[in-house]
Amino acid sequence: MPLFKQENMSWGVLAIEMVAIMLSVVLGFALNEWRAGQAEARQVAIAQESIARELEQNLAQTNQQRARFQAIDDSLAVLQEQRGPDARLDPFFGAPGFLFNRGAYEAARASGALAHMDFDILEMITSTYFVQEYRVEIGQLFIEQRLNDGPYLQTVGDYRSWMQAMLNPDLPASQERTLRVLQGEAIDEVRPQIEAKYFAPEG
Repeated sequence: MPLFKQENMSWGVLAIEMVAIMLSVVLGFALNEWRAGQAEARQVAIAQESIARELEQNLAQTNQQRARFQAIDDSLAVLQEQRGPDARLDPFFGAPGFLFNRGAYEAARASGALAHMDFDILEMITSTYFVQEYRVEIGQLFIEQRLNDGPYLQTVGDYRSWMQAMLNPDLPASQERTLRVLQGEAIDEVRPQIEAKYFAPEG
């Protein structure tokens, strides 16, 4: 016996039910996508906040070390004037290098948060961490040359060249620019301010 009588079927009701089913499916997919988007947004916000705190610490270290490097370079300038650029330095004459934190950046990369960030912000973050790593490598090269009596960085002139590389303002400029953008400032407003602060000609 049929479950329902053909003459009692309402095609209008069936059409409404089919539309309702289709709408519920579409709304379900949309809701899932919205939830996924919300989760990604929270993940990105947490990652950017962590990276901002990390860069704030790294910038503080940069400013502290640059002050020490400048004092050393001033002493070297006096030695160079007295003894010339080819005068050899005492083997124990050294200077600290940089060792930056990068745990927040690595965590964001491992979690996939970097992939969901705004492109301009992501570009600034990766550029800053690249500059930081480059400075760390310069410091490691210095230590190797000094400890192993290498052909470089043994004279006052060579040492001053290395010191000038460590004092290059591109490091703190990159750190501060990225930090300020992560803290909510507009990129277009931050860039000219950083240029004026770190790269404006003296005089």
